[in-house]
Amino acid sequence: MNRAKSILILITLMSLDWLTSGSTARAQKQQLVILSSEVGPAVEESENGRYHLFSQDVGLLSARVYSSDSQNSWRLHLLGNKDGQPWILIRGLSTVEKQKLVTRILQANKNLDPQFSPAVIMIELPQPLPTENPVNLKLMDDTQLYGQIRLCTADTVQFVTLSGVNIAIPESQILEARWSEGKVTNGG
Repeated sequence: MNRAKSILILITLMSLDWLTSGSTARAQKQQLVILSSEVGPAVEESENGRYHLFSQDVGLLSARVYSSDSQNSWRLHLLGNKDGQPWILIRGLSTVEKQKLVTRILQANKNLDPQFSPAVIMIELPQPLPTENPVNLKLMDDTQLYGQIRLCTADTVQFVTLSGVNIAIPESQILEARWSEGKVTNGG
């Protein structure tokens, strides 16, 4: 085994140990925000069809809003599967965008039909999805994982690290998700 791959495996194992040890020395906190009692903790695919909150053609499975440590700071977590390719997108959410989501839900519940209105938040996925490229996931405890997303469900990301370790990660534990530009070849 070459040295680079050995080091990568060691780093991954150390990250997994840190992840499973429950250490919260530097852990960040986020709290789930419920946009409406009608929607609950997550906007699911069928609810998105009803309220037309996010783009309809991206294979959205679920969307959640989290508040972060600082006041008036929100993150939008989106999980999906487009044409058999799983994806995750995490982005900041402004106060105005958050309020527009809440307003759209209220309007729909008053029978003001939003289906013909543009989505509140347009989701643009790279075309084609960079599924061959590694993804960098930063978790709530600052653990960094590199690998491939194999499957997304409404609340879990099935992830395979570069060293081949399979992990089921709760979506709520992911702080950032970034697609890299390059590809992994021969472990490097």
